[in-house]
Amino acid sequence: MILHILCSTVLLVLVHASYAHEYLYPVASIKKGDQSYLYMLYQKSYDQLELLLWDPETKIICKALKSSSCMPVGISILPEGKGFSFLDNGRIKVKLFNKHSPKSIDLYECIYDFESITWVDAQNFYFSAKEHGLSAIFQGSMQLAAQCLCRQAGKDCMYPQKVGAQLFYIQRTTDELLLYSIMQVPYCPLDDQQSNFNSLDSSECPESFDARVEIFLKQKELGLAYKHTDHPPSNRCIMDCGEQPIAFLHMETEDYGFFIQHAQKIDPQDTIITLAYYQVKKYENGAWQSTQLFSFDIPLSLISQEAGGGYTYRSENPDALHEKMLPLLPRHAGGDIFYMSAAPDDCNNLDIFKYNVHQKKSVNMTQSVDGQYHFAPIAISDKVFYGGSLRYENESRDTIPATHDRFVYKKKETNNQLPIGMWINRSGNLCYDVSCFDNENR
Repeated sequence: MILHILCSTVLLVLVHASYAHEYLYPVASIKKGDQSYLYMLYQKSYDQLELLLWDPETKIICKALKSSSCMPVGISILPEGKGFSFLDNGRIKVKLFNKHSPKSIDLYECIYDFESITWVDAQNFYFSAKEHGLSAIFQGSMQLAAQCLCRQAGKDCMYPQKVGAQLFYIQRTTDELLLYSIMQVPYCPLDDQQSNFNSLDSSECPESFDARVEIFLKQKELGLAYKHTDHPPSNRCIMDCGEQPIAFLHMETEDYGFFIQHAQKIDPQDTIITLAYYQVKKYENGAWQSTQLFSFDIPLSLISQEAGGGYTYRSENPDALHEKMLPLLPRHAGGDIFYMSAAPDDCNNLDIFKYNVHQKKSVNMTQSVDGQYHFAPIAISDKVFYGGSLRYENESRDTIPATHDRFVYKKKETNNQLPIGMWINRSGNLCYDVSCFDNENR
């Protein structure tokens, strides 16, 4: 991929003219040959997102998607590194490196509110989404087909995790009293028996197109369009968490994983939400047990769409992250877990900590200044790169020392300038120093 482009194509979105926080942070890494690259998500405002590609060797940063109308979230690298997928205003899209534009995957099913997708192979992926008001788990494909892997009557099935031939997920009852549990079921896609219009049982499908449409729509109304039953016989609860809300299940193996526990209610006056990170493990006797590893505090201003706390559909808080908790989730790297936490009495900062699973202790890896947020660490070889809120110098400047081969962009008439750590090299390319620290236990 050609990284050298005229800086002006990126400067249009990277000049400082905002009253709210701007964020630039890594969302995925990819290796092409011997060289690694970072995909960075730039949030100029809540409704303005740009996906960029950064070269750690040359420091050049450029657009990864040509269209400025995309709202790319939930970036996921395709198997074999042939491209990446993302969600764009509720639609699944795939950008292959050998194609000019992203491809939309419209599954033509009664499903909506997708969470981020996870790829099984080059053609298939799984995800959680809403169907008739409840969350269920599906498998989708590049052939625009979808099939239900797991649904439960009157319950939400969320945060799926495929490990080997097993599917783990979080189940939540939808009654007045919300109950949570971690479930396990065999991962059994239907392969060629996918339940879509073209896979209706031939014994019940006449040749007439209109008749096939009528049967398909009737099955949709009756909830029969998917072959799986509402109560898979091998579906079993491995951990009952009762009324304590849990989310973001992450399984390392079939016997070992993690999840986040959070409060049942959030006071609108709160400025910080305290989360707990748990390890869940299966022992030799077959019993599962959970252990809290650490807790961490997240400023509500980063994840709440309503200014002053609370959760609403319309964003009124200009500092909220469009991806919500995704860039704030703990990241695993070998025996270490990197997580983000604010000081207990200060919601205007956020730092990255490293928790060692074996030593059972945390170390502060960054030192933020007032009003600065650090998050989204990604380990590449011997370095851990991270992003956060962009900062600008109080006083404008025309250049920094020429010995560094760097120039700072500024429109004198508007006093706009690039963020600290960003410059234009002598070839006219936009460059950026992504913050990092040493990955000692790689």
